[in-house]
Amino acid sequence: MVIGKLRHPRGLAPASAEALLSASNVPGLRQSFQAKLPAIADGAPLYVSNVSTLSGTKDLLFVTTETGDIIALDAHTGAQVWIDQNPANGCSINNGSSPCYTTSSPVLDPNRQYVYSYGLDGKVHKYQVGDGAEITTGGWPETATIKDFDEKGSSALAVATAGGVSYLYVTNSGYPGDGGNYQGHVTAINLANGNPLDSYTPANFQSLQNNDQDLGSTDVAILPVPSGSNVAHLAIQGGKDAKLRLLNLDNLSGQGGLGHTGGEITTINVPQGNEVLTQSAVWLDGSGTTWVFVANDNGISGLKLTLTNGTPGLQKVWQSGSGGTSPIVANGVLYDAGSGAIRALNPGTGKQLWQGSIGGIHWQSPIVANGILYIADNNSYLTAFAVPAYPTPNPNLTPQAYLPLVGN
Repeated sequence: MVIGKLRHPRGLAPASAEALLSASNVPGLRQSFQAKLPAIADGAPLYVSNVSTLSGTKDLLFVTTETGDIIALDAHTGAQVWIDQNPANGCSINNGSSPCYTTSSPVLDPNRQYVYSYGLDGKVHKYQVGDGAEITTGGWPETATIKDFDEKGSSALAVATAGGVSYLYVTNSGYPGDGGNYQGHVTAINLANGNPLDSYTPANFQSLQNNDQDLGSTDVAILPVPSGSNVAHLAIQGGKDAKLRLLNLDNLSGQGGLGHTGGEITTINVPQGNEVLTQSAVWLDGSGTTWVFVANDNGISGLKLTLTNGTPGLQKVWQSGSGGTSPIVANGVLYDAGSGAIRALNPGTGKQLWQGSIGGIHWQSPIVANGILYIADNNSYLTAFAVPAYPTPNPNLTPQAYLPLVGN
């Protein structure tokens, strides 16, 4: 796996790619626009720049809604560019009266030509980024679960490249109440041929299911691995059992294939306690140290990746009592969101740098791209924040009138 080609699980460019929004100007963030979505998007947007569309070249945002929509929006105005739908079509939770839904988020193909989104048919769908045309050859759409009525696409899709071959990672979990015959699991799919390769399922999956502590509440987060590690490609996976698991991406199950249980490198307790319902963030600081940030209702914690005789581990450095959803790091700034507020923090210390107002949230998570901070909320809105071009806000202009310090 070539670390330089790893894509952030939420489709965000590597933190080093963000150069416009930093610790020095993040206190000046203001609302830039707010777009109404056809349904709640309970995850994170995906940003793709310079896309050739039917109406010209645009920077686009992609969101997956709970109702199975995949929507492309203009990243600077919020206007819809295209939409495709993969609705429940009779799928009901545990074969009951409530329709199936997803809390997944889309991801970009490494060649930037395609975007992948989870549908309510239990499959991952592949689309051309510019016009939304779906690819239905080469194994697509690819099945992630055959029990879509008991298992939902629960977390953001993730893509990683190894030896010139790219892989898509899909996480499934049970619905609230954990009824029916489900297992939380991670599936790896070869993007070249659409074939599933390997999966990770905890050895104690039955106990986790019985106690409503399923693994699939979060997606894997990919970690840069330092020299001297006996594992070449590493990821962290959280769960509702208040545990963090380090996984070997080259051998998720530890047995080289599908149908096995166990295989994690190590398991540790969440520093602040409580279940983890959203994905961890990863940061490589200026000294080359790998950090992991874990947020939940109990707060947020910063941990460093350690090596003991070549075996990876995690050590807590700081902890804050302000809870939130999936954190991210961009250009040396850590962002996380709680219901009604989104914050910017110093990733090395946890000190707050800025706070903005948003609607109520469930598991929505932010992204940062080209100087703009984006987040969806539980009112079916997507809000963008940018640093105004003016030194101070002009009271005669609406927030939408300010020009962000970015180029198209």
